[in-house]
Amino acid sequence: MSVFLDTNILLYCFDESEVDKRPVALELIAKLLQGNESVMISTQVAIEFLNRVQRSKSPPTQRTAQVESLQLFHCQPTTINTVRAAWALSSAHTVSWFDALIVQSALDANCSQLYSEDLQGGRVFSGRLTVINPFEPT
Repeated sequence: MSVFLDTNILLYCFDESEVDKRPVALELIAKLLQGNESVMISTQVAIEFLNRVQRSKSPPTQRTAQVESLQLFHCQPTTINTVRAAWALSSAHTVSWFDALIVQSALDANCSQLYSEDLQGGRVFSGRLTVINPFEPT
C-alpha cells in the first residue's frame, strides 16, 4: 500500500512557528516511514517544498538538511499524461488546478490515502484515494 503527502505536511515539519501542526506532521511522517507503506510525494510537491525552503531565513546548513530530507520519500514524476488527467479531474471534481495535480499524482502512484489539509478530509477520488486531514480533530 502507498500513501501520498501534500506539500503542507512536509513544510509543517520544519516550521517552528506552527506549534500545533508541527508535532502532528512529525509524528505522522515518522509513523508512515516505520510502516509497510511506500510514502510518496510528487515532482510538484518537491518543487513547492524547495521553493519555500529557498525563501526561508534558515541558515544554509539547515536549508540543505531540509532539501536532503526529501530523499526519505518516493517521488512520482509529473508527466504530460498526469497534467492532462489532472486538468479533467479539476473540472469534474471542482477542485483547484494545483490540488487536482496532487490528487492525480497520488492516483498515478496507486496510493490509497492522500494526507493534506487543502482538500476535504474523507473525500474519495476515483473510488480508491481517500483524503485524510491529519490536523482535523478526531
